[in-house]
Amino acid sequence: MRIMRTLSVGLVALALSAFVHADFDGPAPLAWRWIQPTNISPSGKPAVQDGTVYAAVGQRMYALDKETGNQKWKFPLVDPIEGNFKSTVMLVDGLAIAAADNKTIYAVDAKTGEMKWSYVAPAPLFKEPVLAGKFIGFGMTDNSVMAINVADGQPAWKTPIKVFDGFLGKLSAFQGDIIYFTNAYEMVSLSTTTQKANWTKRFSTLGPDAQATTFGDNIFVITGPEVIGLTGANGRKIFEANSNDTLDFAPAANGDSVLAVSQDGKVYVFGSNGRPLVRKEIDLGSQPSASPSAVGKYYVVPTRNGAINLIDPKTGDISWSYLIRPIGSGTASTAPTNPGGRNGGGPGAGPGGAGPGRGGGQSGANATKVLAIPAAGPAVADGDTLLVLGLDGSLLAFDKQLGVDLTPPSVQMMWPNAGDLVSGQPPLELIFKIEDEASGINTKTLKIDVDGTDMDYEFGRDGIAVVRISSLGKNKPLFDGRKTITVTVSDWMGNTSHATFQLVIDNTLKPTTRPTSNDKTGGGPGGFGGGSNGGGSAGG
Repeated sequence: MRIMRTLSVGLVALALSAFVHADFDGPAPLAWRWIQPTNISPSGKPAVQDGTVYAAVGQRMYALDKETGNQKWKFPLVDPIEGNFKSTVMLVDGLAIAAADNKTIYAVDAKTGEMKWSYVAPAPLFKEPVLAGKFIGFGMTDNSVMAINVADGQPAWKTPIKVFDGFLGKLSAFQGDIIYFTNAYEMVSLSTTTQKANWTKRFSTLGPDAQATTFGDNIFVITGPEVIGLTGANGRKIFEANSNDTLDFAPAANGDSVLAVSQDGKVYVFGSNGRPLVRKEIDLGSQPSASPSAVGKYYVVPTRNGAINLIDPKTGDISWSYLIRPIGSGTASTAPTNPGGRNGGGPGAGPGGAGPGRGGGQSGANATKVLAIPAAGPAVADGDTLLVLGLDGSLLAFDKQLGVDLTPPSVQMMWPNAGDLVSGQPPLELIFKIEDEASGINTKTLKIDVDGTDMDYEFGRDGIAVVRISSLGKNKPLFDGRKTITVTVSDWMGNTSHATFQLVIDNTLKPTTRPTSNDKTGGGPGGFGGGSNGGGSAGG
């Protein structure tokens, strides 16, 4: 199902000649959002070719039109596979190829979705297969590596090759080699033609998510706090950059720089001499959820708080940040279940939206309020379009040309109610819900004032802004009389809201406290239910 957004709505020899078809420079509005409800979160990233976007979600592969998000085909057409796809779709020689957790690799015609071949591995697959020249290479849980032919899915080797130290991290490919890491902290570049290692390199340490990143003629690896650049042909070290931090996932490279992200969400950008390109710290405010990716001159880093963050490597600025909200609202368990949305899609997940605060409340037994959906894998750029696959099985497309965003953010006063008669003494809190589904909230523009006096506030990823009245802080108690509260905020496309609300202050009244969370409609501290946009409605 598709949800349309028509809101009025040197590095030494770093292959500078390599061509990257990615012109995305953000910010950009959401052009469309497609979703297939799934009980198993997808992994990997979308793939794009000739105006078609491919994704493997749940028990099927899908092809979508890049401009509209309309589905072109799905595989299988009738009954789904007995298992779930858990990999990025590989596109090669007119085929769309993806692996599932039932030990099977499927290849279909990329234009029609017609089945071409399938291969059943002798053991469960270890993470994602990779495309290495004319072969597909993959590891298996019995600690062996194998290759099959792209053309027909037949084994390229007589028997799998044993990896005695076991696999660590994920496989990659460099030209015709399969690159893998072992538990002995060794990196192996295995030739698919000779079935022998072209070269090996041992490191002092590697993380559990170790993966090599290739760009042009070079390979980039994270080892502890360091980013290592190697030549792909022989593994010779060409540079070493130290972040003095614990890095996570794989690095990203764009021909001019290399970007790495730490476990606690700090971003580091290095140049050709291994020295930092950005002196100031880039703090994403959340841990990474997937590897960063290069999109033209920029980088995108997904984080666990559900944000996708566009980084300018020259300035170190976060040029754009968009929070992937659940479609519909309500609660969800650890696996996504039946997501839906206001503008088409399945039924909403339940009543109420995200309540104030960062915590998230309870609704039903052991349920957790979902405030945002992390990306399932790295973002992908194709021309002016940025594509991101979410853990809920939705695929989001952002594009300045295809998307329309003429609507400013919505601002709702959640506590107290506008027009209420309340005490202006602590512990009074002014609570607002601020949302923008098209291009996201530019938090740098948010301003809240009372009768023209700027107030301090906290603004969380749940879209809740809280002004706390205190005798000791900047937000002093309010005097008697009518008070006008103004919330000014813009989205990333420059659409601005100036929302005004009024309260009547009477300090002879008992100080006002927000309600405690004894209801079951969720929220954070105080237990507020959703606002006007909180409930999920049946999709059309």
